Parts: sequence; structure tokens; C-alpha cells
Amino acid sequence: MSSTNIPLKTYGTVETTRLLEETLNIAYKSEEIGDVTLDEMRKQRDLLEESKKNVDSIKDISYLANQSLNSLRARYWRRRMCLWSVIILLFVCNVIVLIFLIRGHGRFYTYN
Repeated sequence: MSSTNIPLKTYGTVETTRLLEETLNIAYKSEEIGDVTLDEMRKQRDLLEESKKNVDSIKDISYLANQSLNSLRARYWRRRMCLWSVIILLFVCNVIVLIFLIRGHGRFYTYN
């Protein structure tokens, strides 16, 4: 009746022997369940380690993307400042030319 290979001696009554065999069967089944559970946990750990590697890889990629975006942003602001500098310079030149025109009655220079 027992699924174990260990022959049991008869201890006390037949009921006691049956209960011992049942207890051994439960213990072996529990061990099998424990083995299956450990295998599943190992698989899950492997999946988690692989996921961690993927997350680290994505983290590195996002860091590089952030550096690229910062570089683009810096270049954008440099070009914008250069453009505004040229606009201000041209405005100042226009004001200077306007002042010369007003003082010279519409001419840049006068004949003597």
C-alpha cells in the first residue's frame, strides 16, 4: 500500500502502521512539491536576473540619449544667442546710420 521503498515494521496496531505509512507518503509528496517549488523559484530568479540586465541596458541607452539631448539643447541655445547677437548688432548699426542720416540731412557726408 505504501509508495515508499522502505519496508515498515508493524508498530502497535495496524491503524498505527497505516498512519505511519500515510505520514511518510505525505512527507515524500511534500518533498516533491518542495523540489518543484525550488525549480520554479530558480526559473523566476533567472528571469529576474535577465530582466535586470535588460533594465541596465535600457538605463545605459537612456543615459546616452540624455547626453545627446543635452548636447542638442546646448547647441540650440548657442545658435540662438548668436542669432540674437547678430540681430542686436544690426539694430545698433541701423540706429547709427539713422543718426548719421539725420545729422547730415539725408547724406552720409557733406561737401565742403
